[in-house]
Amino acid sequence: MIEDKEAFVDLSVDQQSSLIGDDPRLDSRIVELTEAIESMPISRAYSRRGGAYVLKGNYELAMTDFDTAIKLDHGNAHAHYNRGVLHSQLLEHKLAIQDYTSAINADPQYSLAYANRGMDLLELKNYATAIADLREAIKLDPDDHLAMHALGIALFENPSRAGTDIGAARDLLTRACELTHYEYDNYVQSLRYVEGAADVRSDDGG
Repeated sequence: MIEDKEAFVDLSVDQQSSLIGDDPRLDSRIVELTEAIESMPISRAYSRRGGAYVLKGNYELAMTDFDTAIKLDHGNAHAHYNRGVLHSQLLEHKLAIQDYTSAINADPQYSLAYANRGMDLLELKNYATAIADLREAIKLDPDDHLAMHALGIALFENPSRAGTDIGAARDLLTRACELTHYEYDNYVQSLRYVEGAADVRSDDGG
């Protein structure tokens, strides 16, 4: 799942992967943010500390911080986004969608919120709306490989897919693999599966 680098401890997704759990840098960051909150309890600081708690796996404290951040500033798009990420991780897809929608209402250019909402909609098999959100995410961020992968899957799995959707799905998955230098096994597996279906369709004259 996508995590916002500014709100989630100022790090990229790849950098965050090295911080999960008992990394002492996380503990230092939490202490630093706690001191900032004691000095000035603002929404952004609660949201960022909540992000650190997510990385530590302390979801209860994270949720409390996100709730507080939103209470202090309901227009804090990052706080809504972060809480949405946490709901997604807890498989609470409908609640996640609500938070991503609030994030988008606060910031209509929030590409990650569109992408994540699209992925949660896909989990609920709401294909048409998921496809629309993922397309918007890619429009806002043309290099979002996570959104490309999800959109490729959505187009392929959609029971109402058009005849050209398998080819479009293959193109999206190929691009996602290219952007990640074919290092994401799940991307490569998805691409191979769709390529196989496309070959079968071609053999059948479809």
